[in-house]
Amino acid sequence: MWKLHVTWADYGEHLRDLADSVRKSNKHYKCVVGILRGGYPVAVYLSHALDIPLVPDTDSIECKMSDILFCDDIVDTGVTWEKLQEVGATDIASVFVKKPIPDRLNPTYVAAIVERDAWVVFPYEDDEEK
Repeated sequence: MWKLHVTWADYGEHLRDLADSVRKSNKHYKCVVGILRGGYPVAVYLSHALDIPLVPDTDSIECKMSDILFCDDIVDTGVTWEKLQEVGATDIASVFVKKPIPDRLNPTYVAAIVERDAWVVFPYEDDEEK
């Protein structure tokens, strides 16, 4: 497995690309929710860029799941996205998606696609071997 080191500049560019994709979709969300942990920075950015309220979790809001934009840093195995779909989530914005992407897990908005064997190291992560 090889490492893909994402710089702050690249990360910012990907976040701007995500915001542009959401704007171009003309879909209006009532709120954004970040998936712990990596989805929080994505949700905060999109909340500011799109002027959509950021909420900590779905228990604190009263709206349909289709009105919520869920945010994550990466769709890898798809387990998180599958769990969200099971409770009715329809839209997710992800900075990265690992390919191949099964149709059932296709995120709504994606900034970049990476190879399956890449280990993505985000700029806010410690790169020491675990």
